[in-house]
Amino acid sequence: MPEGPHRDGHEFSVIAVARRQNVKGGETQVIDPNTREILFRTTLDENQAILIDDERFIHYATNIEPEGGDVGYRDIWVIEINRWHNRAYGPAHERSSLV
Repeated sequence: MPEGPHRDGHEFSVIAVARRQNVKGGETQVIDPNTREILFRTTLDENQAILIDDERFIHYATNIEPEGGDVGYRDIWVIEINRWHNRAYGPAHERSSLV
């Protein structure tokens, strides 16, 4: 189910397409959160990626559907990046795990 335009909650997000077979759609969009204007749009091919400032912009990918026949797919990697002091679990998690 599509998420709609969103942020991932990290400083930066990388969306990388590993494989794309027999699909149309899946356009990646970078959107201004205040105006909802699409600032950048592209359909990533295999072995292409985009780095998004997740604190500054929201992003979205349009639906995919088979281009011909019944089966198609778009395999992606999503990599979230934070500076060490702003990491996802943080110092509180690390303190509680040191038993």
